[in-house]
Amino acid sequence: MFTIKRAVELTGVPAGTLRAWEERYGLGSPRRTEAGYRLYDDAAIAEIQTMQRLISGGWPHTEAAAEVVRLRSISTGAPPANSTGAADALTERFLRSALSLDTEGLNSAMDEAFARGSFESVVDGWLAQTMRQIGEEWSAGRMDIAAEHFASGAVMRRLGAAFEATASTSGARRVLVGTPTGCYHEMGALALAAAIRRRGLGVIFLGNNVPLQTWEDAVLKHRPSAVVVSVVMPQDIAEAQRVVDQLRQAQSPTIVAVGGPAAGLVSGAEVVLAGGIADSAKALLN
Repeated sequence: MFTIKRAVELTGVPAGTLRAWEERYGLGSPRRTEAGYRLYDDAAIAEIQTMQRLISGGWPHTEAAAEVVRLRSISTGAPPANSTGAADALTERFLRSALSLDTEGLNSAMDEAFARGSFESVVDGWLAQTMRQIGEEWSAGRMDIAAEHFASGAVMRRLGAAFEATASTSGARRVLVGTPTGCYHEMGALALAAAIRRRGLGVIFLGNNVPLQTWEDAVLKHRPSAVVVSVVMPQDIAEAQRVVDQLRQAQSPTIVAVGGPAAGLVSGAEVVLAGGIADSAKALLN
């Protein structure tokens, strides 16, 4: 067992940071003496060193902490703490913060959520549930458009940070991701782009409202191994179908895939990405 002074020497992490990581993310999990002093075992030191290594590699603190927790759950066989009650409480905090236009509150809720699991599991679970709730509150008139945009903007910034934090792999197969003309709902596409990149593939994220000619030009210029057209709403189906049809007619070796809630209503795609971003990213590796 090691004192906090010795833990600082072994890891190079200041004592104040060790205490902050313990309080915010549950990392290190030191035991306490009867006098209340922290004692770290070998496993705690290893967690701290992993956290430090990920941060040095460019990972955001919250995602690095989530990865350490995920690795801990694998090694111990215990699932990370993320009960339904806790998730619901976080969603309520997020909603309250959105209604009051409280940036710090939104970021705090997301920090805690992403510290509880991998990026993919949090996006597919807590974030998807929370954004559905945001939509329901807006539809019911309990949330105005300013609060909805405020919350969506905060989530997009978080997803964008996750995308940028994962370095693009040189020489990797590349995937083109975006939404068709008229579709401005790119949140799911960006989350998928980040998940794909985290699996080691290169990603060209085109964003939303991408014209048909731009899809064609991008495929011709960059020769991606796959294209993913995000089909979010029923009104996106016709434009997504045009993209799929045009790219298939080009007889390119590029795989044409569709994803999103309305993807199953588009015909002709070689791959239909069903389920969450974790399964979708995995499918593109095959």
